[in-house]
Amino acid sequence: MRFHGSIPAIAVLVAALACAGEDADEASVADTTAQDDVLRVPDSIIDRELAARFEADPRLAGEGIDVTARAEDGNVWLNGSVPTRYEMSVARDVVLSTPGVRDVYLDSLVVESDVRPEEEEEGS
Repeated sequence: MRFHGSIPAIAVLVAALACAGEDADEASVADTTAQDDVLRVPDSIIDRELAARFEADPRLAGEGIDVTARAEDGNVWLNGSVPTRYEMSVARDVVLSTPGVRDVYLDSLVVESDVRPEEEEEGS
């Protein structure tokens, strides 16, 4: 009985949602476009954020690691070199976790070796 006053409000909400469903396809396309605009982060901010994240991540601070990033329309290209695929993977993960990044391209990132630091210690 406590919810008796809520029933008309719920009925109005259901009716409004049913009417809105008629143009759902057009509305969803408009919402997707609006959402892309809302989530878009300027490339200059992505560039600065990535530089700060690369500098702060201790996994990317070792010898032989020289990684830079360039953003264009939310797509990021990594340039430079890393000693192993492990550091390449770390750099990629850092980029993909950055707000505004849509995709990452590794074509210009050179991997010097395929051996992880832990594997080198075990092999010695």
